[in-house]
Amino acid sequence: MEIQTGQVGTVLVFDIDGVITTDDSDDLRRLVKKANEEGHRNFLLNLENVTRVEEAAYGALTWCYKLALDHGGACKLLNLPKRLEDKLAAYHILTVFDTFTNEAEAVASFGK
Repeated sequence: MEIQTGQVGTVLVFDIDGVITTDDSDDLRRLVKKANEEGHRNFLLNLENVTRVEEAAYGALTWCYKLALDHGGACKLLNLPKRLEDKLAAYHILTVFDTFTNEAEAVASFGK
């Protein structure tokens, strides 16, 4: 897994590529936690290039959501591949996340 980080306004965007393994999910948690400690509150996880998520790693996504929420922010998902969307729906994870297919719309939604 590779993660590129960028910022659009007050939103920190994580572009995630590859397979999210259990070990990678710990890396994602550390990265989001560090960003939160630096004062960032709004996170957008771009999953467009994620090819697979190991089952044990799904908790990292909900952890990111809860961390943001607990600190007055939000965590949203962008560009979910169909297979990943189906898995997240099956685990009822999609019920908590706002999801988007357009980055500009996703970023604008943080202001609402």
